[in-house]
Amino acid sequence: MNSLSAIKEAPEQPEQLEFTFEGYDEEPLPEKSFATAETLTLNAITSASDFTDLFEDARCISRIYGNNEENTGLYYIFHAHDAVTGRNIAVKATNPSLCQQHPQLEDCLKWESKVLQILKGKHRMQQILTPHKTIQTNIQLEGKSYIVPVSFFSSIYMDIDVRKSFFDEANDRLKTCANRLKLFCSMISAVQRLHREGFCHRDLKPSNIMGVRKDGKCTAVLIDLGLSLAAPEIEREIKLFSPDAQDLPMMYCSPELYSGFEDNLELAKSADIYALGCMLFELLDKRSFYTTLNETNGSTFWEAANNIRVGKEEFNGNENKRLALFNELLSEFAPSIIIPRISEDSIIPRYARNELHKIISSMCAFDYRKRTKESELDGIKEKLHLIVRILENEHLRELYKKRREIHRAKKLLRGYSNA
Repeated sequence: MNSLSAIKEAPEQPEQLEFTFEGYDEEPLPEKSFATAETLTLNAITSASDFTDLFEDARCISRIYGNNEENTGLYYIFHAHDAVTGRNIAVKATNPSLCQQHPQLEDCLKWESKVLQILKGKHRMQQILTPHKTIQTNIQLEGKSYIVPVSFFSSIYMDIDVRKSFFDEANDRLKTCANRLKLFCSMISAVQRLHREGFCHRDLKPSNIMGVRKDGKCTAVLIDLGLSLAAPEIEREIKLFSPDAQDLPMMYCSPELYSGFEDNLELAKSADIYALGCMLFELLDKRSFYTTLNETNGSTFWEAANNIRVGKEEFNGNENKRLALFNELLSEFAPSIIIPRISEDSIIPRYARNELHKIISSMCAFDYRKRTKESELDGIKEKLHLIVRILENEHLRELYKKRREIHRAKKLLRGYSNA
């Protein structure tokens, strides 16, 4: 009937009531809506004694949604202060209304906590403070108390939201474009670091990148590693398996991930590079790469996407045979896929746009065998730094021209006034 069938009533209340977080009843009244239920849940989490012993002034600042959960957050993100040091921290907690129905949410949170413990102290990685914990929270409803388990971990709070650099047309100047390319180079370095540590992200997108400012520069930091893939030796060390990453959102998902090869470490690394290429396009063009890819290719894209899938059940799960067939299908369908170009309306000079298109086309190649390799990423950063200098110089030229025009106009005005 509901997603919290395992809720236990507190000992002092003999009667147990099953309820959902969309009204706590089979036929919820309007005033007992999801919003009301969610408020009760958040208040219960932030007022639990085991929670307040660790965190102070906690408030929910965002929710992480699933592909099919438009109104219900899978996880809650709180901004709080460490109860001992007073330090700004972020707390990621499970939504108890979904954990019974979706036990993988707890598994992903536990995995993410373990991964962050391994990456603790590593540059460009989210820094964990409190490892995974589970507490019991009491929800009060109509005079009754219900015990709900909630899991969480905490990390250092980062206040620079990189997403603001995407799809933002309010400050569209050459200098801004140059700064975005600098940010992108930092994003590449973060992914390189993650790969060197034996992990692939598998869910790279703007919302999974934050920033920290040091010496006046913004450094990209990877977050939300709950769907990351680890090298086999790391899995053996921490005695956990990487989570299932099927049904990833298509927006930044490479063909090999949605074709059944999300557990292949080398292909997952290539998939991270594909996602980076998508974001480079969006940093400079302001259109969604995925939407533009569909518009550019029409039905050709979906024909290719549907025909290259090789399920894990094929060849009795023999990955070598599956991969061989996948490569054959890629050779047949990938050549017809056109990578979209940065809009002709862009303020970026044409020669710079052409170079950027080459980079995006290589990073977003439909066929992973023709995609930018890990070893080529440093070269990509060098090219981008050159383009940054070009854009900054063009920006200075434009400023100089504008100042000359203003100076000339002032001279003319003075001439008229003297006459």
